[in-house]
Amino acid sequence: MQLRGEVLKPIGELAIRPVDGLQCTRGEQSGQRWWGLYQELCGTPENFFRNCFVFNICPLAFFHSSGRNITPAEFKGTAKSRVQDVGSEYLLRALHLFGPTVIVSIGRYCEDRVKVLVRQNLLDQTRVKLLCMPHPSPRSLNNTNWAEKARQWLVDNGVMPYLMP
Repeated sequence: MQLRGEVLKPIGELAIRPVDGLQCTRGEQSGQRWWGLYQELCGTPENFFRNCFVFNICPLAFFHSSGRNITPAEFKGTAKSRVQDVGSEYLLRALHLFGPTVIVSIGRYCEDRVKVLVRQNLLDQTRVKLLCMPHPSPRSLNNTNWAEKARQWLVDNGVMPYLMP
């Protein structure tokens, strides 16, 4: 994606999960699958972002002391509701700013967060088409051949025209 800039180390960085910023050589399988598919389909970031934007409901990384990733869905009690509330607030701001006609949630967690906005009458489902694409995580069920299945999903759900250069 041709990103440039400085990434600072967080306070309390885990030695087992050092933050290397844009010099990181470690791959993240979900991201590699997802961005790899869109690079194949769109060619350049400019082609993708002509009609699309990406919003990460929780752009933070949370780790167990062992270094294992903790997803927002795994939080409990007030920590979970606080993370969800903050994520929903900023998601709503982004949706109002960009005014999409189609929202493609990546995975059920994201879909559930969007549906909460609809139930709260903060998002008008009659003005935007809501879709949910399978998450590229290897932890997701029935997720072999994700790129092939995702490509077909994009065709079946009418999203492909937004991606063509």
